Amino acid sequence: MMKIHRNGFRRTLKSRQAELENGGRIREAFAIDTSLEELDGIQHTQECYFAICALERESMRLRVKYGLVSRPIPLESASTANRI
Repeated sequence: MMKIHRNGFRRTLKSRQAELENGGRIREAFAIDTSLEELDGIQHTQECYFAICALERESMRLRVKYGLVSRPIPLESASTANRI
């Protein structure tokens, strides 16, 4: 191979190497974005779960309150309450 061809070949290889190295950085950025999207999805799921749990607790409290209000007080309890 002549020296001119070798120099041209080296330049081509070096430029191709630089392209490949820069392309790897772009892929890493995509990987980071993907993982951030996954973390956002996990956080959103947890927030939804916490909101549902809070609604269930509040619903249970309201059921207990309405159950106590709508339940008639037995006469024996009323007379006992007056003595106390």
